[in-house]
Amino acid sequence: MEDILNLAKKQAQIAEVYYAKSSTTPVSFEAGALKSVEGKETELWALRLVKDGREGFAVTVGAAGKKELVNMALECAKFGQEVGYKLPSTAELPQVQTYDLLVEKVSTEQMMQNCQSLCDFVKELNGDIVPEAQIEKSSSSIHLINSEGFEGSYQSSDYGAYIGGTLVRGTDMLFLGSGESIVTAELDFDYMQKEVKRQYDWAIQSNKEVKSGFMPVIFTAEGFTASFMPSLLSSLNGKTVFMGASPLAKKLGEKIFDSCFSLTDAQTLNLRPASRPFDDEGTPSRNLALCQNGVLNNFIYDIKTAWQAGVNSTSSAARGGGNVSGASFTNLMIPNGKTPLKDMIAGIKEGLVVEKLLGAGQGNTLSGDFSGNVLLGYKIEDGQVTGRVKDVMISGNVFELLKEIGDMGSDGRFTDSFYTPSFMFPKVYVASQ
Repeated sequence: MEDILNLAKKQAQIAEVYYAKSSTTPVSFEAGALKSVEGKETELWALRLVKDGREGFAVTVGAAGKKELVNMALECAKFGQEVGYKLPSTAELPQVQTYDLLVEKVSTEQMMQNCQSLCDFVKELNGDIVPEAQIEKSSSSIHLINSEGFEGSYQSSDYGAYIGGTLVRGTDMLFLGSGESIVTAELDFDYMQKEVKRQYDWAIQSNKEVKSGFMPVIFTAEGFTASFMPSLLSSLNGKTVFMGASPLAKKLGEKIFDSCFSLTDAQTLNLRPASRPFDDEGTPSRNLALCQNGVLNNFIYDIKTAWQAGVNSTSSAARGGGNVSGASFTNLMIPNGKTPLKDMIAGIKEGLVVEKLLGAGQGNTLSGDFSGNVLLGYKIEDGQVTGRVKDVMISGNVFELLKEIGDMGSDGRFTDSFYTPSFMFPKVYVASQ
């Protein structure tokens, strides 16, 4: 890395070298039998430089040809964007637990046995369910140096599992599923199984009809993530704000949501796969309060978008597949409410619980509009879940609904890198076919 940096510094005013090595092993079961076991290792080198005020970038997979990589970046800089940002220099980095050696030591045989056990559990619920399960382990090593004196590295691990199943009854298809991803080798298989059993118990009672109109709707963590997060992510991204496309662009410091709503990008949260001590440009990680008690506090920026907007980076740079870094979130966290899910349900005379959506992104993400078919949802009647709903669509506007939150659950959990409890909104439009 030092050789590449030194070669680049001879011809460019600013240079940054990024190196990532990763190993991934996924095991997949389908219909209760082994479908695939794969192992993949990747090694990536990326060089970003600025020569005569213009940015150049080059990336290579595998062993780096030092001169070739530098020459590619220099050639790119001839036609690159004019920039005026500075790269981070040396700084004190936070201590973040991102790696567990035991993940690498989990054997493929153990992963296969666990997948088989998960599939067997689903079959025990109902012999007609077609089960599926996936378990994946991965580890990576990240290194970054630049011409301003920054040098940093860290290791990360990720261990994830998914259990699901499909029950076909004539033209009716029921989809069940739950998953988890953590840094350590201690996956909570019991929790995933309990979630799938709850879904099955609620859905199998009977199919219920719903009249079109406005009604109370409870979104579980997965349902909320699918419906609300795409718009929140877009509107809080500094690039969208700078381009004038975010509806929140001019509302910093204003109360935009219900007072019970807060949202934090927890970049230094221990034992979460998205956490890290520094972002992919070398800016030290920190916890960023995006919204506090309904008040909009921050947008996220990498170095380039921060320079364009005339603000500071929020330690939010991330690289996808070795591409040029862009602003992205790590662990988005919404604090729990105080009401158990069963108590929220008990307080509704007629409404819905939405667990999974199909096509939730069909609306206008930037404006906050969403709509989607309810892939897995349940009817509430007189404070009880009485069965599954079919051929039902919900729609609404994220920014309007978050202004009036009926209740928040005490059941927060991670869905991918989003931590959220269940939400109840008093009036959501439901359309029945």
